[in-house]
Amino acid sequence: MIQLPRFKGSNRTIIGGESSLKDGHVLLVGLGNPGTQYNRTRHNIGFMFLDSLDQHWQRGGTGGFTNHGRVKGEVAIHQRMSRKIVLLKPMSYMNLSGGPVQTTAHFYKIPVTHLIVVCDDVNLPFGTIRIRNKGGAGGHNGLKSIESSLGTQEYVRMRLGVGGGQPGRDLSGHVLGDFRGEDMDRLEPFLVQARRAVESMLRRGVSIAMSQFNGNIFEESDDADSSNEPGPARANESPLG
Repeated sequence: MIQLPRFKGSNRTIIGGESSLKDGHVLLVGLGNPGTQYNRTRHNIGFMFLDSLDQHWQRGGTGGFTNHGRVKGEVAIHQRMSRKIVLLKPMSYMNLSGGPVQTTAHFYKIPVTHLIVVCDDVNLPFGTIRIRNKGGAGGHNGLKSIESSLGTQEYVRMRLGVGGGQPGRDLSGHVLGDFRGEDMDRLEPFLVQARRAVESMLRRGVSIAMSQFNGNIFEESDDADSSNEPGPARANESPLG
């Protein structure tokens, strides 16, 4: 395992998400489940987003994910806008995401005001971006775990709509199923737009990014059906969020 560096000093803790993202190191977390059976599932769009972002930013000569056993996650570090941006994919199941997020923030001395979490949202049509400075978990178990571990809801989150949240529908097969059909064809431009949204947050702050990017980038947003079955998880681990 490659030993990743800690950062010297600590960030200035600033109250409020907008101003804090424009200076100091940032922890950018994408939520998902470990295991190849989940690689292309809707619930793993947070992982897909970080992979896409990391590949794009590697053109600057930094990055590349490395397994970091101490924080129980895969980490990539980029130098962007004169500061370090730490990308984290927690290698716990979705409902245990809080532990790796808390440990990584502590390891790199990054306060919660410099945290961005990217996750799926079944209640938003596919192609929708929704950025918020703070807020509740909205039924997402990954966000619930992070809030429990950090003891606060006051961190920036960017929800990426995957659709499927109709009343009475069993969502487990949907979120743990692969993207299909038109949604699969439109996934890449969706991830590119999400990257632009994050870069806007880092450069100009959350409020401006919200006004520019919150909404659906497609004219139509039909839900995709799936019959994929989820893979196994241990007793206290759940891939569902």
